[in-house]
Amino acid sequence: MVCTIKVEDRFGPAVAAECLGGFRFTLLFEEVFLSIIPLVLVALFLPFRLYQLAYRFQRIQVGRIYHVKLVGYCPLPYLIFVLVLAHMILTEFA
Repeated sequence: MVCTIKVEDRFGPAVAAECLGGFRFTLLFEEVFLSIIPLVLVALFLPFRLYQLAYRFQRIQVGRIYHVKLVGYCPLPYLIFVLVLAHMILTEFA
């Protein structure tokens, strides 16, 4: 059997037995468990953590760069989640 990229479309921790000995995470499995689930968890807990940190005693003096970093870094998990999800949807229907 010739192993093509189609063996990577299965959802499971192993590819076909004829390919690579059958033991290898498929790309779909890796994207879900190593990318999407951690990003969703970060996206869910980030607002609570930011709220908790916002009312904590500040040990440093806040400057302008602090607000730039806060606004710049907070949407990153959401952006990565949307990009990975869009990639999965587009490659599924292509």
